[in-house]
Amino acid sequence: MSNRETSVHKPHKPIHFGSSNEDLDEPSRQPLFSDGPAWTPPPPPPTFPVSRRDENHRRGNYGYKLEFIFACIAFGFNIETVWKLPYLCVKHGGAVFIAAYFIVMLIIAFPMLLLEMTIGQFHSAGYLSAWNMCPLAKGISFGILMLVIIACVYEHLFTTYHLIYAFFSVAWWGDLQWIGCHHWWNSKQCIDVFSFAASNSSIAQYRENSSSSPSYLVPIPATKEFFEEYVLVKSSNITEIGSLQPPLVFAMLTAWGVVILLTFLGAKEIGKLAYVLMPTPVLLLIPLIAQGAIDNPAAVDGIMACLYPDLNKALTFQFWQDAFHIVIWTFMSGSGVILSIASHNRFRNNCITDALTVTFITFILHVISVLCFAMFFGYLVVVVKQGSGVEQIRAAVTQGVEFSFVSMPDALASLEWAPIWCLVFFAFMYNMGICRSVFYVQAISVSLMDAFRLPHSWVFAILFFVPVSVICFLLGLPLTTQAGFYIAQALEEYTFKIPFFIALFSLPVLVIWVYGSIPKLRILKFPQEIRSMTGSFSGCGQILFMIVWAVFIPLVTGFWVLFYIGYLDIEKMPVWLALVFILIGIVPIILCVIIVIIYQLCQFRNSHSYFTEMFWKAAQPSADWGPATEKHRLELGYRSTTEDIVRTEPRERRPLQTNRFAAAAATPPHAQPPYGRNQPSPVGTYPPRGIGPHPTYEATPGSMATYPSNAPTPSKMMADHDDPYDRSGYDSATNDRSTYATAERNRPTYATTDRSTYATTDRSTYTSPDRPTYATVDRSAYDTATVDRATYASTTPLNRSNYATTERSIYGTANRADRDRSTYTPASRDLYSSDRHMFSSDTQVPNYDEIMIQPSPHDTSTLTYSSHETQL
Repeated sequence: MSNRETSVHKPHKPIHFGSSNEDLDEPSRQPLFSDGPAWTPPPPPPTFPVSRRDENHRRGNYGYKLEFIFACIAFGFNIETVWKLPYLCVKHGGAVFIAAYFIVMLIIAFPMLLLEMTIGQFHSAGYLSAWNMCPLAKGISFGILMLVIIACVYEHLFTTYHLIYAFFSVAWWGDLQWIGCHHWWNSKQCIDVFSFAASNSSIAQYRENSSSSPSYLVPIPATKEFFEEYVLVKSSNITEIGSLQPPLVFAMLTAWGVVILLTFLGAKEIGKLAYVLMPTPVLLLIPLIAQGAIDNPAAVDGIMACLYPDLNKALTFQFWQDAFHIVIWTFMSGSGVILSIASHNRFRNNCITDALTVTFITFILHVISVLCFAMFFGYLVVVVKQGSGVEQIRAAVTQGVEFSFVSMPDALASLEWAPIWCLVFFAFMYNMGICRSVFYVQAISVSLMDAFRLPHSWVFAILFFVPVSVICFLLGLPLTTQAGFYIAQALEEYTFKIPFFIALFSLPVLVIWVYGSIPKLRILKFPQEIRSMTGSFSGCGQILFMIVWAVFIPLVTGFWVLFYIGYLDIEKMPVWLALVFILIGIVPIILCVIIVIIYQLCQFRNSHSYFTEMFWKAAQPSADWGPATEKHRLELGYRSTTEDIVRTEPRERRPLQTNRFAAAAATPPHAQPPYGRNQPSPVGTYPPRGIGPHPTYEATPGSMATYPSNAPTPSKMMADHDDPYDRSGYDSATNDRSTYATAERNRPTYATTDRSTYATTDRSTYTSPDRPTYATVDRSAYDTATVDRATYASTTPLNRSNYATTERSIYGTANRADRDRSTYTPASRDLYSSDRHMFSSDTQVPNYDEIMIQPSPHDTSTLTYSSHETQL
């Protein structure tokens, strides 16, 4: 059968979709009077706020490193830490607790900051997409994201309170509404601390004089009555929800409007806003420090009250529990907020030094705020309330809402130009709250946009940032009811702690023990990728942080959760209600984990039959995990994300490699393995199995198999068909598939699709479907009835070196006992092949010294023998 010349269709050049810089090859854009290449259009400009200078043209990058550092500091310097840290210092031994706070920041917050920053910068995506490193556990990210939304609503409530107080500081100039007991919301228990100070009296003396009378009432400061009776209109307990309070609703709406104005242009512009958001609280803190230190005789006493060391406090569990909790709340470690902020970094940014810088600056700012407000506590006790001594100052230090809305308003109201100082303080607290809300909204919106793989243009930013803010406002309306303050306390006490510590536990475990061990054990995989990304992560640092992430943080978190459950106080409200708030935090995570596991396993139900195989496959990183840009993916060995683009043009020609034809020429037939359907080719991977025509073999005395002159060699196949992977050139309807290998079979010889050209009665001269050498001789030619085996007399001293010893069927076996085997030498067995095709049906064998196998002049697929036959 003659070889047919197939005309291969040359397809058009590919059209790449997206932002690729490929030629569109449109006919209208071809040059009219030039034979040069076609005009290549420039790539479309990125959509605002993303610019051409950005490394990531889909998401954008920070313009400068300082934007990222300021954004992280603005998020870490928050209201919760500022109004709790002075009280905790007084409660737990002053400077001893500050030292413990620094230690926990260094061994817990700093490693978690580094982990979140590196994950966000490495993958350049939000919190949800970052869990593509293990899609099976992605349900945890959905549950944690729901808790981040609730935390945003919770913290924004206190931002609303500070906005109301800032308004009342200047609304009635010279008359602060929380001073005095002559307002309609004041009760008989109201005490104006300034009237007592003017008469050289104190609250303690008032309690002592009033306790002897039967009608004794516990005194309540005027500032506390203003907060509870006028601002909150607080009910008696959490079960009495009450109605919405219009001032709180309007203030919350205003605060969320400010957040929308700051975020509607997207995360890239929020980086520029960090130049204002972060320094503003610091600038407002400086005049407060100056006022607290100047003309304040109790400044030193206040500092001593907060920093007086007591080492015995460090031996209690509550001491370390409070330090651990306040550090985790500072950066919301594991919640993905810092991860989303870091996702806009450039890929080669050294985030290790950034994490260390953010940790130290945040710690210093918190310590400075403690010293500032300690001086005001001393001023409040010694100057305003006419008290004395460190112990009275320690008793006057409060935390939480009492710190911001009771103690500090009393202290600031006694100063000259009191409304200005009150405005400065409440603006300071309000600015910290707005910064926190802005980055919460950014983390939520960026995670959703990246989950849908949307570009970070201003259009999609508006479509996500604004609705997220509106949803948070609607979720916050229950907190503006008369029982809203009780709900906020229950959320902090029962809802947030366990879920966020689950996030703190799961993220490092996922990175080290799951991502670093599937599909093979490499627990230093991600630390090594950090080194490849930043270029400054030494081997000792990799091992140290691996131990912290894999062992220390999970153990500490697990012990803390166990002790927290044991010390949990559910007597502050009805037991059933406390359980409801606990389930609000845990149930979303459990449901999301179950749903995502079922979904991920169902993705592989058709390709994997065993549950363990599906589980193992679903735990491996997804295809889009890795650096965002093609350049960095190729540098780190990740698969290109453009592989799924449909190509209509053959790929670029690659250099010819050693293939199975060359291996067949160097390997004798009896040493070649029986390549079948599922066996790979012996050497190399090019050309691929099942593609292209295969040559016929020609045996010569010098080699067992070489290419005939008219056989299509691999180089010729490469010239005729630009790409061996392009099968469009072979038309199965018109071409004879007998000369081409099938797509799914790995056969080095002719395919068996069309056997009509081969004689099926005698296959002695044709290749069998699965054997690279000649098929065995048709045994029907050996007529055992007529062949005289007496010629192979066992008594005759034959030399076995002339006969193949692997097949003994040619020797007489009737009288084996009479054989004289002394003359048989086992040597020289390598002269002849073990294949049976060497024996002719008339007991004649060819002389191997003169054998020549040549292709037929009419059909290259057939083989003829021309040899000098000798008689045995």
